[in-house]
Amino acid sequence: MTNRDKNIVNNFLRLTGLDKETSTKEDLIMRKLEEIAELLPKEKKIEIFRLEDDISNLVDLVKWTYMDYGAKLNEITEEHNLDWTPKVAEEITREASEENNKTKVA
Repeated sequence: MTNRDKNIVNNFLRLTGLDKETSTKEDLIMRKLEEIAELLPKEKKIEIFRLEDDISNLVDLVKWTYMDYGAKLNEITEEHNLDWTPKVAEEITREASEENNKTKVA
């Protein structure tokens, strides 16, 4: 999935409100970090800002990763024969069915 495609999906989710629950939780976490930063001395606040940045990057990474998973799944369903069965499995199934039929007749 291209970066442009990811941004289209991300903006779609944001504008339609479909990611409201995750956005709300992300905002809550960021607000709590800001509250913690207010309690710290000035020289320690930089760590909170770094943590906020790390969390934001992680959230974006998770979103992009799951979008990539979805794109790969779509590719698989469109481009691969999911009903394919190896010859060996077909033969085993046929033999088992024949054996089962023999057992029922006897």
